Amino acid sequence: MSNAQRLDEVRAFLQAWFSKNHPSNVWNANEAILIREGHYCGRRFAFGPYTAIWFVEENQIKIFDPDGSVAVRKDCCELFQEVSQPTLRRAA
Repeated sequence: MSNAQRLDEVRAFLQAWFSKNHPSNVWNANEAILIREGHYCGRRFAFGPYTAIWFVEENQIKIFDPDGSVAVRKDCCELFQEVSQPTLRRAA
């Protein structure tokens, strides 16, 4: 899976989480690229009263409540596996 595909999956996960928890609100997110010591390290998303960080090195997404506490911690291995697992077929 390419980095662009992973980013799309992260966006889809965040949008699904927000829509599930706030069905009456419209999804509208701002994104920022995170750079540490000159190297790409993730993305920051701001949507509604929440902030989310996708930490590429840690392979995690964390969604923060308005007060700064972690509301959700998602392992990206689970997220990317769910999408990238091929369907196995067996011969009859």
